[in-house]
Amino acid sequence: MAVLLAWTGLDDADKWGSVISAFAGLLSLGLAGYGAIREHRTAQSAPQPLTASERRPGAAQSVSGPDSAEAAATLVKMVSSSGDRSIGVGGEMGGISSTGDQAINVQYNTYIETRQSQRRWLWPIILLILPVLVLATIFIAPILTNPRNAPLTTTPKNTPTTSTSNNEPAIATPRKDPIFLTAIANRATWTSGRGKIEFGGQPGTPAGHVLPDVETLEDGSKAGGLLTHPNWDDDGYLRGCFKLPRQLREDDWFFATGGFQDKYAVAGNVRFQVLVRDQQGNQKKIVDKLDDRANGRLISLDVPLASYAGSKTICLQVTANGDPAQDAAFWVKPRIEPRKP
Repeated sequence: MAVLLAWTGLDDADKWGSVISAFAGLLSLGLAGYGAIREHRTAQSAPQPLTASERRPGAAQSVSGPDSAEAAATLVKMVSSSGDRSIGVGGEMGGISSTGDQAINVQYNTYIETRQSQRRWLWPIILLILPVLVLATIFIAPILTNPRNAPLTTTPKNTPTTSTSNNEPAIATPRKDPIFLTAIANRATWTSGRGKIEFGGQPGTPAGHVLPDVETLEDGSKAGGLLTHPNWDDDGYLRGCFKLPRQLREDDWFFATGGFQDKYAVAGNVRFQVLVRDQQGNQKKIVDKLDDRANGRLISLDVPLASYAGSKTICLQVTANGDPAQDAAFWVKPRIEPRKP
């Protein structure tokens, strides 16, 4: 039972307990009925003791036939025997059977042996029924607890559900997993003022570069994200457009933090920008924040995306504010997810 509960989980223990109780009740009912039938048959087959009027003084009470042993075991009063060929039987549960001439003296206890033989079938049947009961509980219980033969699916924990009217069952809302842009940055389309560039390029490339990295930032923190640098021209830029794995939803937000590496603490002058392409193909700028120097603080780039629900394209862009020297801008954990309450 412990293994079964550990396998199913304590949350479903009440359902399993009901099913197991039902099977145990059926088993008990069957055993009780069978025992009653056996007792009834035994009582019918057992001969009744002779009454006083049926006994003859001085005569022996004798039994014969195939059930003579069982009948002899049920006689109540001890009976003496007389004569050369007479037999006397006595005792309630057993006794002595002897001939009148005292030639034979045999001890018997047929009643107890008969009762013991009747009980020998109990343990084999119980040991046979118990495995059947366990197997039936495991395989039949899901069917009994799912009477409409609906698919046996479970709703993940902490998954919100939507209620419906007209007594219709609630439908589980799909889990809104966050979209981490760093994880899919290698599939994005990256361009700069000098054309298309490859993801993971070498720093110092004139066309600009982008690569995933873990850096110590200007505020002293260490974080992972995307290291981006515009092309090496005045007002150069670097842009990465992401094809999202799902459409934006009304409760989605864009989250990220922008800043510079600590080794460029005396330089850096860029604009952090986020663009969304709507369903009609129009590209709109939703974030445009200037970070004109490495001042030891990071800037927040959080913005709601409700107005762009249905869109599947978002772009990250860093633009040099004049001279691009030391404009290695770092995007800390850019992602899309519902805003926490």
